[in-house]
Amino acid sequence: MVTIENRIPIFRRGNILDKEVLDNMKETPYEYYSLSYNEYSNGVICGIETYAEDEFLYITAGIIKYNNFYYKIKEKLKIEIPIEDGDYILKVKFLPPVEVEKGKYEKYSIEIFFSIDGKCQNNEMELVRIKRREGAEIRNPSAFVGIDKEYNIVNEIHKFKSTASGVSFPSKLLKIYAGRIFDEKEMESLDEVFCSTALNGSVSRELLNAYIKRRIREECHQADNQKIYEYLKQIYNSMKGNRFVRGSNVKKKNLMMVE
Repeated sequence: MVTIENRIPIFRRGNILDKEVLDNMKETPYEYYSLSYNEYSNGVICGIETYAEDEFLYITAGIIKYNNFYYKIKEKLKIEIPIEDGDYILKVKFLPPVEVEKGKYEKYSIEIFFSIDGKCQNNEMELVRIKRREGAEIRNPSAFVGIDKEYNIVNEIHKFKSTASGVSFPSKLLKIYAGRIFDEKEMESLDEVFCSTALNGSVSRELLNAYIKRRIREECHQADNQKIYEYLKQIYNSMKGNRFVRGSNVKKKNLMMVE
C-alpha cells in the first residue's frame, strides 16, 4: 500500500505564513484547480496512467478530483502486483481531512492498494483490474477487444476519466481503440473525427455519447464504463476491414485465377 498526503495551509487569525507555507501554496495551486475544473466530475483530471513492468504496476504523476478536492500525485509510484491467483482491483481510498501541526495545515490523504474485494466503497475509486493467474507475465493492453476477459492484463476500463460533461472512458483505451480503427478498419467521416480527437486525448463524455448514438443508435448518458466498452466493441466489430495495403496508399486489387 502507498499513502500520499496533500497538505493545505489553513488561513486562520494568528497563524504565521512562514516559508514552508508559502512554498506549499506555490507548488500546489488549489485555487487554480478549483477555478479550472470546478464543473468536472470526480475522477482523473490528468496523468495517473498505469502500466506493468517486471511484476510491478507503475502509476504516473497526476491529479484526481474527489468531493471537490484535487489530490496531487507528484511523482511516479511503484506497487508490487500480487503473485497469487485472484481477481484484483487497484483502489484509491480517500481518507477524511484532518488538521495537523497545531492547525497549521489541513491534510488530505489517499491510500493506493490492491484489493480482492470487487466492490468500491463510497470513499474509494478504481484505477485498474487484473485477473491474476500465477506463472504468466502481466501484460499491458495493445488490442481493444478482450481487455475485460483476458488473464494477466492491465484493465483500466473502470477507471473514471473526469470531464466537464461527466465521467468519461479512460483516455489510454480510447487511444488504443482509435489506433486500431485507423490501422484496420474502413472509416466514415464521423469515425475519423472521433478517433483523431481520441488520439489527442481530449474526449469528453458529451462527445462520447454523441458518437455512440450516431453509430449504433444507443442512448448511453447513464451507461457505466463497462457498458461504454461493450458499445465501442460493437462499433469496432461492425466495421469493415481496411482495404488499403499497410504502409502504402495503393488499394489491393481483387484478383481471380481462371484455370
